[in-house]
Formats: sequence, C-alpha cells, structure tokens
Amino acid sequence: MSEDDARLRAVEMKQAVHEAQCLERQKQINFKLNLIIAGLGLLQFASMTGNSALDMIRRWLGAT
Repeated sequence: MSEDDARLRAVEMKQAVHEAQCLERQKQINFKLNLIIAGLGLLQFASMTGNSALDMIRRWLGAT
C-alpha cells in the first residue's frame, strides 16, 4: 500500500506544480492584457479630446 501512496503523492505533487505554473502564466497574460487595454483607453481619450494619438503618447511618455 505504501507504493500506491507514494505514486499518489507524486501525482498530486505534479498536479500542484502544474496548477501553480498555470496560475503564474495566467497572471502574466492578465497583466499584458491590462496594459493593452490601458493603451487603447489612452488612444481613445486622445481622439475624444481632439489631440493626435501620437502627440498624446509623446506627452504620456514625457517626450517633447
């Protein structure tokens, strides 16, 4: 029975590692998507205020 227990623990450990890796990857993807959404919002704001998107990006980045 201990051999079966060891196998079960090994499978559970592999599953836990896999779940942790998937969670970290999901966090990275969400962060990148949030950056894209923020950038699109910035471009939309620029168009609504009548500024060119490029000028708005330059101001946002601090370029002159």
